[in-house]
Amino acid sequence: MRVLDVERFDLRVGGASSKRQFHSIDGFVISLQQHFDSTVRQIPRVPVDSFRGGARGREHPEADALHAAADEYPPRHDHETLIIAAHGTVRRMPRIGSTNHGESRLRMLRVTRRGDRHDPKELSVSFRFEGEFAAAFREGRADGLPPGEALKNLVHRAAREHGSCEIEEFGLAICDRILKGYPAITRARVEISERAWARLDAGGRAQGQAFLAGSPEVKTTAVTSNGRQIAVVSGLDALNVMRTSGFAPRNPAAADDGRHDGLQRLLVGELSARWTYSSPDVTFRPYRQGVRAAIVETFAWHSGRSVHHTLYAIADVVLATYQEIADVTLMFHERPYRPADLFSTGMENPDDLFVSVEEPLGVVEVKVERDTA
Repeated sequence: MRVLDVERFDLRVGGASSKRQFHSIDGFVISLQQHFDSTVRQIPRVPVDSFRGGARGREHPEADALHAAADEYPPRHDHETLIIAAHGTVRRMPRIGSTNHGESRLRMLRVTRRGDRHDPKELSVSFRFEGEFAAAFREGRADGLPPGEALKNLVHRAAREHGSCEIEEFGLAICDRILKGYPAITRARVEISERAWARLDAGGRAQGQAFLAGSPEVKTTAVTSNGRQIAVVSGLDALNVMRTSGFAPRNPAAADDGRHDGLQRLLVGELSARWTYSSPDVTFRPYRQGVRAAIVETFAWHSGRSVHHTLYAIADVVLATYQEIADVTLMFHERPYRPADLFSTGMENPDDLFVSVEEPLGVVEVKVERDTA
Protein backbone atom coordinates (compact mmCIF):
# COMPACT_ATOMS: atom_id res chain seq x y z
CA MET A 1 0.00 0.00 0.00
CA ARG A 2 1.32 3.50 -0.93
CA VAL A 3 0.41 6.80 0.70
CA LEU A 4 0.46 9.80 -1.69
CA ASP A 5 -0.70 13.39 -1.80
CA VAL A 6 -2.75 13.36 -5.03
CA GLU A 7 -3.92 16.57 -6.72
CA ARG A 8 -7.56 16.67 -7.64
CA PHE A 9 -7.49 16.47 -11.46
CA ASP A 10 -8.35 13.79 -13.98
CA LEU A 11 -5.21 12.08 -15.17
CA ARG A 12 -6.92 11.15 -18.43
CA VAL A 13 -7.50 14.76 -19.55
CA GLY A 14 -4.84 17.26 -20.58
CA GLY A 15 -2.04 14.77 -19.98
CA ALA A 16 1.49 14.83 -21.45
CA SER A 17 1.89 14.65 -25.23
CA SER A 18 3.13 11.13 -25.09
CA LYS A 19 1.92 8.23 -27.15
CA ARG A 20 1.10 6.40 -23.97
CA GLN A 21 -2.22 7.32 -22.41
CA PHE A 22 -3.43 6.56 -18.92
CA HIS A 23 -7.00 5.37 -18.71
CA SER A 24 -7.03 4.33 -15.04
CA ILE A 25 -4.83 4.39 -11.99
CA ASP A 26 -4.83 0.60 -11.68
CA GLY A 27 -1.35 -0.59 -10.93
CA PHE A 28 -0.10 2.98 -10.36
CA VAL A 29 3.15 2.56 -8.38
CA ILE A 30 5.82 5.06 -7.51
CA SER A 31 9.29 4.05 -6.47
CA LEU A 32 10.51 5.39 -3.12
CA GLN A 33 14.13 4.45 -3.71
CA GLN A 34 15.12 7.19 -6.19
CA HIS A 35 17.45 9.22 -3.95
CA PHE A 36 14.67 11.34 -2.45
CA ASP A 37 16.97 12.21 0.47
CA SER A 38 19.22 14.41 -1.72
CA THR A 39 18.46 17.61 -3.61
CA VAL A 40 16.58 16.90 -6.84
CA ARG A 41 18.49 18.04 -9.92
CA GLN A 42 17.11 20.32 -12.61
CA ILE A 43 15.05 18.38 -15.17
CA PRO A 44 15.99 19.36 -18.76
CA ARG A 45 13.45 19.54 -21.57
CA VAL A 46 10.25 19.05 -19.68
CA PRO A 47 8.06 17.55 -22.44
CA VAL A 48 4.92 19.46 -21.57
CA ASP A 49 3.50 21.88 -19.02
CA SER A 50 1.34 19.63 -16.91
CA PHE A 51 -0.85 22.57 -15.89
CA ARG A 52 -1.60 23.61 -19.49
CA GLY A 53 -5.34 23.90 -19.82
CA GLY A 54 -5.60 24.65 -16.13
CA ALA A 55 -9.35 25.11 -16.29
CA ARG A 56 -9.72 21.37 -16.50
CA GLY A 57 -7.35 20.65 -13.62
CA ARG A 58 -8.48 23.71 -11.60
CA GLU A 59 -4.81 24.44 -10.80
CA HIS A 60 -2.49 27.36 -11.54
CA PRO A 61 1.25 27.21 -12.35
CA GLU A 62 3.45 27.78 -9.31
CA ALA A 63 7.15 27.89 -8.52
CA ASP A 64 8.91 24.61 -9.09
CA ALA A 65 9.18 22.87 -5.70
CA LEU A 66 11.50 20.17 -6.99
CA HIS A 67 14.59 22.35 -6.38
CA ALA A 68 13.99 22.85 -2.65
CA ALA A 69 16.70 21.69 -0.30
CA ALA A 70 16.52 18.10 0.88
CA ASP A 71 15.58 19.16 4.41
CA GLU A 72 13.10 21.85 3.35
CA TYR A 73 9.39 21.08 3.14
CA PRO A 74 7.61 22.86 0.25
CA PRO A 75 4.33 24.62 1.09
CA ARG A 76 1.39 22.25 1.05
CA HIS A 77 -1.78 22.77 -0.96
CA ASP A 78 -5.18 22.46 0.54
CA HIS A 79 -5.76 19.13 -1.13
CA GLU A 80 -6.73 15.82 0.32
CA THR A 81 -4.35 13.15 1.55
CA LEU A 82 -5.40 9.93 -0.13
CA ILE A 83 -4.39 6.32 0.27
CA ILE A 84 -4.05 4.41 -3.02
CA ALA A 85 -4.10 0.66 -2.59
CA ALA A 86 -2.49 -1.80 -5.00
CA HIS A 87 -5.88 -2.70 -6.47
CA GLY A 88 -6.58 0.94 -7.34
CA THR A 89 -9.14 1.89 -4.67
CA VAL A 90 -8.83 5.36 -3.18
CA ARG A 91 -9.91 6.54 0.26
CA ARG A 92 -9.20 9.50 2.52
CA MET A 93 -6.49 9.18 5.15
CA PRO A 94 -7.99 9.14 8.70
CA ARG A 95 -7.76 12.43 10.57
CA ILE A 96 -6.27 12.53 14.10
CA GLY A 97 -8.84 13.98 16.47
CA SER A 98 -6.84 14.45 19.67
CA THR A 99 -3.80 13.00 21.39
CA ASN A 100 -2.22 13.01 24.82
CA HIS A 101 0.92 11.51 26.26
CA GLY A 102 2.55 11.21 29.66
CA GLU A 103 3.52 9.00 32.56
CA SER A 104 1.45 7.43 35.32
CA ARG A 105 1.98 6.12 38.83
CA LEU A 106 5.38 7.63 39.51
CA ARG A 107 5.61 6.63 43.16
CA MET A 108 8.06 8.13 45.62
CA LEU A 109 8.56 8.68 49.34
CA ARG A 110 9.59 12.19 50.39
CA VAL A 111 10.97 12.60 53.93
CA THR A 112 11.29 16.09 55.37
CA ARG A 113 13.81 16.15 58.22
CA ARG A 114 13.53 18.84 60.88
CA GLY A 115 16.03 17.85 63.52
CA ASP A 116 14.72 14.80 65.40
CA ARG A 117 11.29 15.15 63.83
CA HIS A 118 10.78 13.56 60.43
CA ASP A 119 7.68 13.93 58.26
CA PRO A 120 7.20 11.31 55.50
CA LYS A 121 4.96 11.70 52.46
CA GLU A 122 4.10 8.84 50.14
CA LEU A 123 3.34 10.42 46.77
CA SER A 124 2.03 9.12 43.47
CA VAL A 125 2.25 11.35 40.38
CA SER A 126 0.57 10.97 37.00
CA PHE A 127 0.56 13.52 34.22
CA ARG A 128 -0.63 13.98 30.66
CA PHE A 129 0.26 16.61 28.09
CA GLU A 130 -1.04 17.72 24.73
CA GLY A 131 0.64 19.36 21.73
CA GLU A 132 1.32 19.18 18.01
CA PHE A 133 2.55 15.59 17.86
CA ALA A 134 0.56 14.26 14.89
CA ALA A 135 3.81 13.38 13.08
CA ALA A 136 4.64 10.86 15.79
CA PHE A 137 1.50 8.91 14.86
CA ARG A 138 1.48 9.37 11.09
CA GLU A 139 5.20 9.17 10.34
CA GLY A 140 6.80 7.79 13.48
CA ARG A 141 8.82 10.96 14.06
CA ALA A 142 9.33 11.95 17.70
CA ASP A 143 10.33 15.58 17.03
CA GLY A 144 9.70 17.59 20.20
CA LEU A 145 8.21 14.61 22.03
CA PRO A 146 9.84 14.48 25.48
CA PRO A 147 11.36 11.09 26.40
CA GLY A 148 9.84 9.23 29.32
CA GLU A 149 13.11 9.11 31.25
CA ALA A 150 13.52 12.88 30.97
CA LEU A 151 10.00 13.39 32.30
CA LYS A 152 10.66 11.13 35.28
CA ASN A 153 13.83 13.04 36.08
CA LEU A 154 11.89 16.30 35.84
CA VAL A 155 9.34 15.03 38.39
CA HIS A 156 12.06 13.79 40.74
CA ARG A 157 13.84 17.16 40.66
CA ALA A 158 10.58 18.96 41.40
CA ALA A 159 9.89 16.52 44.26
CA ARG A 160 13.27 17.24 45.77
CA GLU A 161 12.63 21.00 45.72
CA HIS A 162 8.87 21.16 46.33
CA GLY A 163 7.90 17.76 47.76
CA SER A 164 7.75 19.10 51.31
CA CYS A 165 5.11 21.67 50.28
CA GLU A 166 1.43 21.00 49.76
CA ILE A 167 0.70 18.70 46.83
CA GLU A 168 -1.05 21.56 44.98
CA GLU A 169 2.18 23.57 45.00
CA PHE A 170 4.08 20.47 43.88
CA GLY A 171 1.69 20.06 40.93
CA LEU A 172 2.05 23.71 39.94
CA ALA A 173 5.84 23.34 39.91
CA ILE A 174 5.68 20.25 37.65
CA CYS A 175 3.35 21.97 35.16
CA ASP A 176 5.58 25.03 35.03
CA ARG A 177 8.71 22.94 34.36
CA ILE A 178 7.06 20.86 31.64
CA LEU A 179 5.66 23.85 29.74
CA LYS A 180 8.91 25.81 29.94
CA GLY A 181 11.17 22.88 29.13
CA TYR A 182 9.22 21.59 26.11
CA PRO A 183 7.75 24.35 23.89
CA ALA A 184 5.90 21.82 21.72
CA ILE A 185 3.64 21.00 24.70
CA THR A 186 0.58 23.25 24.74
CA ARG A 187 -1.30 21.87 27.75
CA ALA A 188 -0.28 19.85 30.81
CA ARG A 189 -2.31 18.11 33.51
CA VAL A 190 -0.73 16.73 36.69
CA GLU A 191 -2.54 14.49 39.19
CA ILE A 192 -1.00 13.81 42.60
CA SER A 193 -2.14 11.69 45.53
CA GLU A 194 -0.66 11.56 49.03
CA ARG A 195 -1.05 8.84 51.66
CA ALA A 196 -0.41 9.55 55.31
CA TRP A 197 1.86 7.82 57.82
CA ALA A 198 0.98 7.99 61.53
CA ARG A 199 3.59 8.44 64.23
CA LEU A 200 4.23 5.33 66.27
CA ASP A 201 3.31 5.69 69.93
CA ALA A 202 5.90 4.04 72.17
CA GLY A 203 5.99 4.43 75.95
CA GLY A 204 3.10 6.87 75.81
CA ARG A 205 5.00 9.21 73.53
CA ALA A 206 4.73 9.83 69.79
CA GLN A 207 8.00 8.97 68.13
CA GLY A 208 9.61 11.46 65.77
CA GLN A 209 11.29 8.88 63.52
CA ALA A 210 9.05 5.78 63.69
CA PHE A 211 5.71 5.41 61.90
CA LEU A 212 2.72 3.17 61.26
CA ALA A 213 0.64 3.05 58.13
CA GLY A 214 -2.14 5.59 58.52
CA SER A 215 -5.79 5.52 57.53
CA PRO A 216 -6.79 4.70 53.94
CA GLU A 217 -7.75 8.34 53.41
CA VAL A 218 -5.93 9.91 50.45
CA LYS A 219 -5.28 13.56 49.61
CA THR A 220 -5.58 14.37 45.91
CA THR A 221 -5.08 17.27 43.54
CA ALA A 222 -5.26 17.88 39.79
CA VAL A 223 -3.47 20.87 38.23
CA THR A 224 -4.10 21.83 34.59
CA SER A 225 -2.19 24.60 32.82
CA ASN A 226 -1.55 25.92 29.31
CA GLY A 227 0.95 28.54 30.48
CA ARG A 228 -1.64 31.33 30.60
CA GLN A 229 -4.53 29.80 32.54
CA ILE A 230 -4.30 27.46 35.53
CA ALA A 231 -7.00 25.32 37.13
CA VAL A 232 -6.48 23.65 40.52
CA VAL A 233 -8.82 20.99 41.88
CA SER A 234 -8.16 19.57 45.34
CA GLY A 235 -9.83 16.61 46.96
CA LEU A 236 -9.83 13.62 49.25
CA ASP A 237 -10.68 9.96 48.71
CA ALA A 238 -11.54 6.97 50.92
CA LEU A 239 -12.90 8.95 53.88
CA ASN A 240 -14.75 6.14 55.70
CA VAL A 241 -17.66 7.46 57.77
CA MET A 242 -20.58 6.00 59.74
CA ARG A 243 -23.75 7.26 61.45
CA THR A 244 -25.74 5.05 63.83
CA SER A 245 -28.42 7.55 64.84
CA GLY A 246 -29.65 11.10 64.39
CA PHE A 247 -31.48 10.73 61.08
CA ALA A 248 -34.60 12.71 60.21
CA PRO A 249 -37.60 10.89 58.70
CA ARG A 250 -37.74 11.07 54.92
CA ASN A 251 -41.20 12.63 55.08
CA PRO A 252 -41.51 14.99 58.05
CA ALA A 253 -45.31 14.80 57.95
CA ALA A 254 -45.14 11.03 58.45
CA ALA A 255 -42.97 11.14 61.56
CA ASP A 256 -45.88 10.32 63.92
CA ASP A 257 -48.31 8.62 61.59
CA GLY A 258 -47.94 5.24 63.33
CA ARG A 259 -46.65 3.47 60.27
CA HIS A 260 -42.96 3.64 61.24
CA ASP A 261 -41.56 0.86 63.44
CA GLY A 262 -38.82 3.03 64.90
CA LEU A 263 -35.98 0.81 63.69
CA GLN A 264 -32.61 2.50 64.08
CA ARG A 265 -31.02 3.32 60.77
CA LEU A 266 -27.36 2.75 59.98
CA LEU A 267 -25.30 4.65 57.40
CA VAL A 268 -21.82 3.38 56.50
CA GLY A 269 -19.85 4.31 53.45
CA GLU A 270 -16.86 5.87 51.74
CA LEU A 271 -16.94 9.55 50.92
CA SER A 272 -14.90 11.33 48.24
CA ALA A 273 -14.76 15.07 47.61
CA ARG A 274 -13.40 17.45 44.97
CA TRP A 275 -13.40 21.21 45.11
CA THR A 276 -12.26 23.72 42.48
CA TYR A 277 -10.45 26.93 43.36
CA SER A 278 -11.39 30.11 41.54
CA SER A 279 -7.70 31.11 41.60
CA PRO A 280 -4.42 29.24 42.13
CA ASP A 281 -3.14 32.09 44.34
CA VAL A 282 -4.35 30.71 47.66
CA THR A 283 -2.73 29.12 50.69
CA PHE A 284 -3.74 25.52 50.14
CA ARG A 285 -3.04 23.98 53.55
CA PRO A 286 -5.67 25.90 55.61
CA TYR A 287 -8.24 25.47 52.85
CA ARG A 288 -7.77 21.70 52.80
CA GLN A 289 -7.95 21.48 56.59
CA GLY A 290 -11.04 23.67 56.69
CA VAL A 291 -12.89 21.81 53.92
CA ARG A 292 -12.21 18.45 55.55
CA ALA A 293 -13.43 19.75 58.89
CA ALA A 294 -16.62 21.07 57.27
CA ILE A 295 -17.27 17.68 55.65
CA VAL A 296 -16.76 15.71 58.85
CA GLU A 297 -18.69 18.08 61.12
CA THR A 298 -21.66 18.45 58.78
CA PHE A 299 -21.88 14.68 58.37
CA ALA A 300 -21.86 14.29 62.17
CA TRP A 301 -24.40 17.02 63.01
CA HIS A 302 -26.77 17.22 60.06
CA SER A 303 -30.09 15.42 60.55
CA GLY A 304 -30.31 14.25 56.98
CA ARG A 305 -33.38 12.60 55.47
CA SER A 306 -31.19 10.80 52.94
CA VAL A 307 -27.65 10.57 51.64
CA HIS A 308 -28.60 13.10 48.97
CA HIS A 309 -29.81 15.54 51.63
CA THR A 310 -26.59 15.20 53.64
CA LEU A 311 -24.27 15.64 50.64
CA TYR A 312 -25.99 18.84 49.59
CA ALA A 313 -25.75 20.18 53.15
CA ILE A 314 -21.99 19.49 53.16
CA ALA A 315 -21.47 21.32 49.86
CA ASP A 316 -23.60 24.24 51.04
CA VAL A 317 -21.45 24.69 54.15
CA VAL A 318 -18.19 24.54 52.16
CA LEU A 319 -19.32 27.12 49.57
CA ALA A 320 -20.69 29.43 52.25
CA THR A 321 -17.44 29.29 54.23
CA TYR A 322 -14.85 29.61 51.46
CA GLN A 323 -15.53 32.20 48.77
CA GLU A 324 -12.44 31.14 46.78
CA ILE A 325 -14.01 27.74 46.06
CA ALA A 326 -16.14 27.72 42.90
CA ASP A 327 -17.75 24.28 43.11
CA VAL A 328 -17.81 21.10 45.18
CA THR A 329 -18.31 17.53 43.94
CA LEU A 330 -19.20 14.84 46.49
CA MET A 331 -19.54 11.09 45.98
CA PHE A 332 -20.75 8.57 48.54
CA HIS A 333 -20.37 4.80 48.13
CA GLU A 334 -22.73 3.25 50.65
CA ARG A 335 -21.88 -0.10 52.23
CA PRO A 336 -25.29 -1.45 53.24
CA TYR A 337 -25.98 -3.32 56.46
CA ARG A 338 -29.21 -4.81 57.74
CA PRO A 339 -30.23 -6.06 61.20
CA ALA A 340 -29.34 -9.71 61.77
CA ASP A 341 -32.34 -12.05 61.90
CA LEU A 342 -32.13 -13.86 65.27
CA PHE A 343 -35.72 -15.13 65.29
CA SER A 344 -34.69 -18.74 64.72
CA THR A 345 -32.40 -18.61 67.76
CA GLY A 346 -35.14 -17.35 70.03
CA MET A 347 -33.32 -14.06 70.65
CA GLU A 348 -34.31 -10.50 70.03
CA ASN A 349 -32.09 -8.09 68.13
CA PRO A 350 -32.64 -4.52 69.30
CA ASP A 351 -30.72 -3.16 66.34
CA ASP A 352 -27.29 -3.76 67.78
CA LEU A 353 -26.18 -6.56 65.46
CA PHE A 354 -25.95 -5.93 61.73
CA VAL A 355 -24.77 -8.05 58.84
CA SER A 356 -23.15 -6.74 55.69
CA VAL A 357 -24.99 -6.86 52.39
CA GLU A 358 -22.49 -7.43 49.60
CA GLU A 359 -24.59 -6.25 46.68
CA PRO A 360 -25.90 -3.93 45.40
CA LEU A 361 -23.82 -0.96 46.53
CA GLY A 362 -25.47 2.43 46.52
CA VAL A 363 -23.64 5.32 44.81
CA VAL A 364 -24.68 8.98 45.04
CA GLU A 365 -22.79 11.83 43.38
CA VAL A 366 -23.57 15.53 43.25
CA LYS A 367 -21.78 18.64 41.98
CA VAL A 368 -22.85 21.88 43.66
CA GLU A 369 -21.77 25.14 42.04
CA ARG A 370 -21.74 28.67 43.34
CA ASP A 371 -24.68 30.69 42.04
CA THR A 372 -23.11 33.66 40.27
CA ALA A 373 -26.31 34.93 38.66
